[in-house]
Amino acid sequence: MSTILARRRQLFAIFMLAFAALFVMTQTALADDAVLQGDTLNSDTTVENDVFLNGSDVALNGTVVGDAFAIGRNVVINGNVQGSTLILAENIVINGEVDGSIYGIAVSLNALSGSTIGRSLYFLGISLITEKEAQIGRDLTAVTLGARLAGSVERNTKAIIGLIEIGKVVLDRVNAVTTGKPIAALQPVSTLVLDPANQQTAPAIFAGSVGPAGTTLSPTLAQEDDQLAAEVPENAAVNWIVDRLRNLITLLVFGGLALWLIPIKVDKWSNLVRSRPLAAVGWGLVAYIVGFIGAAIAFMLILVIGISFAVVTLWGLAWSWWAVGFSALALAFSLFVVAVAFGSKIIVAYLIGRLILERFGSQPNMRKPWPLLLGLIIFVLLCGIPYLGWAISLIVTFLGLGAIWLTYMESKNQTGKFEEAEPTT
Repeated sequence: MSTILARRRQLFAIFMLAFAALFVMTQTALADDAVLQGDTLNSDTTVENDVFLNGSDVALNGTVVGDAFAIGRNVVINGNVQGSTLILAENIVINGEVDGSIYGIAVSLNALSGSTIGRSLYFLGISLITEKEAQIGRDLTAVTLGARLAGSVERNTKAIIGLIEIGKVVLDRVNAVTTGKPIAALQPVSTLVLDPANQQTAPAIFAGSVGPAGTTLSPTLAQEDDQLAAEVPENAAVNWIVDRLRNLITLLVFGGLALWLIPIKVDKWSNLVRSRPLAAVGWGLVAYIVGFIGAAIAFMLILVIGISFAVVTLWGLAWSWWAVGFSALALAFSLFVVAVAFGSKIIVAYLIGRLILERFGSQPNMRKPWPLLLGLIIFVLLCGIPYLGWAISLIVTFLGLGAIWLTYMESKNQTGKFEEAEPTT
């Protein structure tokens, strides 16, 4: 048995042990600290505990002195929850009082007139409606395709509304990870601020969002901020130098760790970029796309599988699955982001430094930082060029990411051939 195969089996065993441990712990916690109420909590019932509700049509009509968790097709909150509420559903209707915050993922959420949310509302879905006289005690934060906001929000309302606006935010975040530079076309055209004389909702509604009925969206405060910024002109040259130094120091820290911990891999990756640049760019682009899209698909699969466990009242299994699944996904995606944001640049910068030093007859030691330092200085300066710098950073990302992917595939193929050649006993 190869060493790699043995490690994979060990990792799988650890994953299953963690999952089993979390399942047992969650089952114990549910038995001791929570109450399973089926799909309905009657209006004459008061539960001094956390409550879990699930079913096709879920109705919380009574009082919960704790937190409430609800999963179903249609979820209606008619009663009072003195803690916070987490809801996963197709349709959510808020017609009662929640003293804490509401966290909702659904196709639609409707906060009816007279409903009260003591703290904040966080929503991810297709449609969001807050009727007149619906009250939110703190903040409203939402990502939705459509909204009609007529209720009151005491503090901030931050909503990304519409497919185009959501796409802009996603692309901007991906680009920030990749190149560290914003794309002007993806930035909001303006920030609309409510008239401060109107106290129905708080300021800060993003471009693309819809203001509450009866209110006037006014850019007055945003214009005042622009005028203030114009009165205090920034020194563009100083800011440019500071940004370059900040990027250089960050990349040097990650690059120094890489040369210290995995110098042979850094050297191998840079050699692959040198010998197969076109293949590296192509596979880097594929890995880049698959990485981000795959993370989104994995997130939805973990969420849906957990919901399916919860629907059949296997709450311990659902929470354990979510805990292990989302933790593993977070770790994998974090490593991918590090490879995109830093690793790819370090690989190409190290190669650039090597090529320059070799040009002058020097044979750099892979553990010495000089090729990396020289390459990063050149890379950081080139990335500071308007427009061209963004393109250079993107190409470098594909080159480095492709080198990592190709090296992984080659090592995997070599391991497979080695296993096939092993004699059987």
